[in-house]
Parts: sequence; C-alpha cells; structure tokens
Amino acid sequence: MKPRASNADQIQIAARVRLARRARGMSQGELGQRLDVTFQQIQKYENGYNRFSAGTLARIARALDMPVSYFFEDVADLPGALADNAIKQTIARFLADPDSFRMAQAFVRMPERCRRATCDIVENIANLQPA
Repeated sequence: MKPRASNADQIQIAARVRLARRARGMSQGELGQRLDVTFQQIQKYENGYNRFSAGTLARIARALDMPVSYFFEDVADLPGALADNAIKQTIARFLADPDSFRMAQAFVRMPERCRRATCDIVENIANLQPA
C-alpha cells in the first residue's frame, strides 16, 4: 500500500510528529493510548497514509506537550540554501524515516572527524550502482 499523495507541508507535519514523539521517548502505542487510537493509526499518520484533522493535531500536541505551532514551523525559515524546496523535501523525507532519528542521535555524539568519515561512507554507499 502506497501513501496518499501528500504535499510537502503534510509530510513535514507528519515528520515533526514522529520527531516529537521520539524525542519524548514515547512509542507509537503509548501515543495511541493517549489519543484513544491504535498504534497502527499513529503509524498511518506518521507515514502519510492518513492526514491529520486540526482537532487530531491539537490532541497530538497536548499528548506530546508541544505547542501546535511547533508542527507548522517552516523549514524555509532556515538560513541560506536550506530554504531551497528540494532541501526541504529531503529533510522531510529524512525525518519521516524510522531509522533517521536513531542515526541523528548517534551522529551528534560522534567526534567531528568521525562525523566527516561517516558522511563519506554514507555518500559512497548511496552512490553505489546496483549490481
């Protein structure tokens, strides 16, 4: 099953929900319990299969102890080249990926030389042509 066509704003909101939930150390099941929905419903929200209503987003914000405005902060407000739409979409896709948060947490704990080497490795792997 493929996610519904979502615009960049919806993807960003879903990614921010996932990021806020993980930052709170909360599972999809725990968030679902607070909202009286199943973890599968949370999964659908975070993966873009289902869209958020305004009321649902307000309930999610309360459950995560976040202001609703957090979910609408525009990535375009970032300085320089980060405002570019292609980069916004890349950031949204990165934040929506389940492994990205784990990778980001580990990455910021690394010494700078290790971060550079890790970036080189990841770029080399990404550039490999399939056999």
